[in-house]
Formats: sequence, C-alpha cells, structure tokens
Amino acid sequence: MRRNSVLNMTRKKVLQKAIAMSFAVLVEEPRIPQLASAMLGKESAGLARQAAWQANGLKALLPQWMCPTSGKKQQCSFPGFNAYRSCTPIFSNRLRRSNTNVDSEGLSPKKLLGTIMMDPSSRRCLVWNILGVCLLGIDTILIPLQVFNPPKHWFTEYLGKLALVFWTLDVPAGFITGFRHGEILQMEPMKVAHHYMRTWFFFNITLVTLDWISIIGISNVKNVYRIVRLLRLVKVPRLSRDIMEHVTSESCRIIADMAQLILSVLLCNHITACLWYYVGTYRSWEDSWVTASDLASKSFAYSYSTSLHWSLTQLTPASMEVYPRNALERSCTVVVVCVDMVIFGSVVSSITACMTRLRNLNKARNDMYSTLRRYMFEHKISMSVSSAVWGYLHSEEKKPGRRLHETDVSALSILPKSLRSDLQHAVFGPVLCHHPFFHHLEANHSRAMRLLYQQTLSEVSVLGGQEVFGTGERSDRMFFCAGGQLSYTKKGLSDMNTMSQISESRSRTLSESSSTNLETPSITIGDGQWICEPVLWIDWKHQGLLTACRHSELVSIRAVEFCNILKAGKAVPAASRYATRYAQFVASRMDFDDLGAAFVELVEMAVHSFT
Repeated sequence: MRRNSVLNMTRKKVLQKAIAMSFAVLVEEPRIPQLASAMLGKESAGLARQAAWQANGLKALLPQWMCPTSGKKQQCSFPGFNAYRSCTPIFSNRLRRSNTNVDSEGLSPKKLLGTIMMDPSSRRCLVWNILGVCLLGIDTILIPLQVFNPPKHWFTEYLGKLALVFWTLDVPAGFITGFRHGEILQMEPMKVAHHYMRTWFFFNITLVTLDWISIIGISNVKNVYRIVRLLRLVKVPRLSRDIMEHVTSESCRIIADMAQLILSVLLCNHITACLWYYVGTYRSWEDSWVTASDLASKSFAYSYSTSLHWSLTQLTPASMEVYPRNALERSCTVVVVCVDMVIFGSVVSSITACMTRLRNLNKARNDMYSTLRRYMFEHKISMSVSSAVWGYLHSEEKKPGRRLHETDVSALSILPKSLRSDLQHAVFGPVLCHHPFFHHLEANHSRAMRLLYQQTLSEVSVLGGQEVFGTGERSDRMFFCAGGQLSYTKKGLSDMNTMSQISESRSRTLSESSSTNLETPSITIGDGQWICEPVLWIDWKHQGLLTACRHSELVSIRAVEFCNILKAGKAVPAASRYATRYAQFVASRMDFDDLGAAFVELVEMAVHSFT
C-alpha cells in the first residue's frame, strides 16, 4: 500500500516537471509533449500537451495586445445575444442596427416628429416621385384633350380624383421630407419646414387650392383652372433627377435619357395637335381647316388623329391634305414650324449623342471581337474550332466581371474627407459588420472604424482558379468575401519525431508514424464570410490553401495598420481583452486553422470584451 502511494507521488512529480518544461521551452523544443507521452503514458501526455498549447498561445499573442485591459467598459449592443448564448446562431445583414428599445410614451413631440422624417433618397420618396411624374404625364395628356370635348369616362374621372388627392397630400409631405445642402443631409424638422416654406410650399398650396376650386367652379373658369394645373410641369426636371439617382447602370441611364427625349417629343406633338384644333374652332371661323374637313360630323377619335397627323407633319418632312385657311391658322403654322425646327434639330442631335455613348460602352469588346475575327480568317480556322471559341466567349460575357474599386474612380479623390469617409462606411460597413468584433467596434468606437476604412482596407479581385495564399506562408492580412466563392483546403503536417532521451525500440515506434501529410475536404467561403482572423491577434502562418472557385471580390485588412490604429485609440482595452480571449481559445484547440473560431464563440468573445 505504501509502495503504491510512493509510486503515485513520484508519477505526479514527474508530470509536474514535464508540464513546467513544456511551458518553459515549448518554442525552442516542441518535442517535450512527446517525451511526456513516452514517460508517463497517454493520459498524462494529454495534460502536458494541453499545457504546452496554452503556453504557445500566450507566447504567440501579438505584443500590441499585451497591455492592461482596465478601463471603462463599453455598452453591449449586439442583437439577439441571448439566442447566441443558447448556441442559436441568428445572424443577418441587419446587425448594424441598434437593438435599443424606445419608450414611445417618453418621446417629446420634436423627437416623435423626427421619427417620421423621410430621407429624399429613400424608397418611399422614390415611389412617391414616380407616382408624381406619372400623374403629371396624365394631366399633360388629359387637360389639353378637353378642347375636343371628349365623352366622359369613369376611368378619366377616377384619375382626376386620384391626382387631386395626391397633390393635396403632397403639400404636407414636403414638411417631413429632408433635403440636401451640398453633401449634408438635413433631417431636422424645423430646418426642413423653413426650407420648404421658402421654396415650394406657396407654389404647391396655390395650385391645390385652384384644383379644389375647379371642382365647384363654372365651366369656363374650370377650364382655366385646369390649364393652370400644367404649371406643375416645372417640377418634372427635379423629380426626374431624383429618380435617375437610383439608376446605377450606365446603359440603363442612356436608354432612360433617350426614352425621355422621345416622350417629350410625343407630348409636344400632342399639345400642338390640341392647340391646332382649338385654333380651327376659335370664334367659329367660316373658313377654317375644321370646317373644310367637316370634323363637326366626325368622331372624337377621327378629329384627334387628324390634328395629331398635322402636328407630326410639321416636325418631319411630310405633308397631308390639311392646311391653313385663315390668317390665325397661318400664323399658328409659322410659329409651330419654327419651334419644331429647333426641337427636331436638338432631339436628333441628343439621340445621336446617346447612341454614341451606348456604342462606346462596348467599344473595347467590339474591337476585341473584330481582331479575333480577323485572326481566324487569316489563319483559316475551321468552323468547329471557331464555334467553340465563340461559344466560350459568349458564355464568359454572362459572368460578372471585375468590380470597380475605389482606386479606379478618380472622381472620389476630390471629395471632402468627411464625405469620402461616409462613402467608405457605406461600401465596407456591411461587409465588415458581419463579424461580431467589428459590429461592436462600429457601435462603440465609430471613429476607429472610420480610420480602419481609410488606412487598413484594400480591395482585391481574384480570378477563378487563382490562389490567394498557400500553406505555410506567413499571414499579414485578414480577408472578407464581398462577392463570389472561394475554396479553402486545410493541409497539415503531424510531427512525431524521434527523441534521443527515449530508448531505441520506443523511438522506432514513434518514427513509423512521423511526417504524415493530412488533407481535409475543401470548405466553401461565400458572401459575408471571412478567413485568417488569427493574424489580427496572434503570430500566424497559413494552415491551408485558399483558391477562388470563380471570380471573387475580397476586402482585406492589413494586420500591422489595424493594430496601430486600435492601439492608439480608446478601443485598446476592449481589443486587448478580445485578443487575449482569442489567443486562449487558439491555445485550447490543437487543430486550429485559418477559418478561425465558430460564429457563436466569436459572439461570446466580443460580448465579454465590450461589456
């Protein structure tokens, strides 16, 4: 009994010495855990190996994060944290939104009004502007058409009531719609109201008042009021500009410009046709084109189509049987011809310019195809090979090309620093804030995040099949996938070397299992995911191979600049706590790789570091 207790105490002392040796000289002599395995057995070697990895993790922690973690702790604002604590990963793109609950009873009238203010670039304003432009177009068609005394129809009456309600609601809507003064978006209710009163309020309220008066007014006055409603056409350029700001494709913008030109010409011809018919019926001329054509006995459709035909002949080199019959009609014809001459020339030149811009967008591709056709013709390529080449090129056209980077847009260099920072925040914020640490950093230290956008981020385009990094390379940056798809394959090396302190027979057993290459199945990395986070916190080398499955866009964070920025700011206590926890987590995992910790574990680290 006593002999067994002595042996147990001896084994414990030897185990303690092995653990101490592992802590002390792991980096210089990584074979100490194997020595413990040989001397003490499998169970004791596991404890020694875990202690060795912990020592390695603490030693690998970057020196920037080896600082006191004292300081004022920040408020946690990560949505759904309780769900994450129960290992239920509920994560979405809305992490940047605060999870603060507002007590509606404690809101002041000013704050309550601020909650209903609309951004002029929001989707609600976009829909409102589109509806306004459509109603203006309908008014432009229906109001001049009244000179023909068209038959009443329930649909036109419904459109008239809809327009009246819309423009009535548009008056108070101006008080809750913000405006831009240069690059500054102004959403303060009092300033928005003051700006609206100085610009469009009196114009809008006057026209709306006339609209309501026209409902109960006499017929002659009613027609005058309807014509006054066309003054709202002065708002079309502003509404069109606000709508076009949402069109990002250059091809779509060019097509939209041409559509506007064509619609403008058609509307001008429509108004000219109505004016021509009104001149023919003015004061009931005995000799007029309306009397000569006997339109009084014709239908509304025939009368309007005849007037529109005459209007189009004045714009184009064409003719018809209708011509002026009196001095007023002759004078009207001269004015219309002069105006149409200017309109025709400007419209034709504008459409030509739009077509030239549209061709220039595809000029490089067309030149490339022209050169390829010439090459195939001169070398007498067979039709089978030629068809295969063209098939491949046409299929590649459908794939997304390289995304424009910030360095490719020279106009961004003239922006003010604050506006450029807002732009970088809009571009990179949704990508980085998928990560729990950067979400908390944005919520508590927005200035540090803006500096990261400016000084540490770079955009990388990777072609399909191209290698991003390889196994064993020293890592210097973390990557976020902003588009595309990548494949990560882990390749490790299991070292169980022979040791001179062990007997020859035991060392022969160990050498049989040494230098075994291990390769794990590839893991797909898609939009919103990241890789190589350890480089931000510890000394790290890549543990696998990362390649692009197809064309991909990456956002990289340079580790050195990242550490310097956070070290110099107020976020250093939270960053140091997070780095320490991350290093301890790495030390507890012997198979840790570039993929980093699981998402739930990252949430735990971030929440405990910022709280």
